[in-house]
Amino acid sequence: MNIESEFQGTYITTSKGVEKYESMVARNYCRSYIVQHYTETEQLNVLMSGDKAAIDAMRVFIQKCRDWSNQELPLLDDLMAIKP
Repeated sequence: MNIESEFQGTYITTSKGVEKYESMVARNYCRSYIVQHYTETEQLNVLMSGDKAAIDAMRVFIQKCRDWSNQELPLLDDLMAIKP
């Protein structure tokens, strides 16, 4: 991820508490990437009226994105390689 040097390794206070700046950036990238493929409306529609295969596919995709964002040093190319 392209993080300015003055922010690298710093800690910030977010709604989740005190966390690394890089973790917050990774989480935001993750959320944006998920919403590119499944908007919030689409997510709700899949959950409400999708079959088991559609729900499982969405859940696996979202979980892989979340796993990516929870890495110590996530690489953006690895996120882009995750496909629904």
